[in-house]
Amino acid sequence: METRYPEVERTLFRVGMLTLFSMIVFVIIMTTAFLPDRLLPEMSQRMQLAGHAAGFAIFAILCFFSKLPNRAKTMQIADVAFDAIFVCMALATVTELGQSYLTNSREGEAIDFVADMAGSFLGILLATIVTLMISRHAVKRTAR
Repeated sequence: METRYPEVERTLFRVGMLTLFSMIVFVIIMTTAFLPDRLLPEMSQRMQLAGHAAGFAIFAILCFFSKLPNRAKTMQIADVAFDAIFVCMALATVTELGQSYLTNSREGEAIDFVADMAGSFLGILLATIVTLMISRHAVKRTAR
């Protein structure tokens, strides 16, 4: 059965899948944030911070692309980037405050928050660069 708007259906499917993946990463971050220390593997401080940064970079990229329209203009990219950073900052704040006040075996640390935000900024930067490169390539291709 042929649909009248295949472009819209593809966009909805893409956004739906990216939203689903971002929710899965969200659940993973929240679950690991509140696990007792005894259930977590022993890691050096650097490895823990790298894990924080990597998890939030992936989450930021997924948040960015799940909100980005197909043919985004530069201002839309900036708005989407700001929204994704806000969501990541809220998640980082909730996890660190939650560790401080809601668990007995974990402590929220400012350095973890900094690593979360560094990963978020790097993820958004990477997603923005990729988006701008793709849109520039699409403009050149249509100009031919």
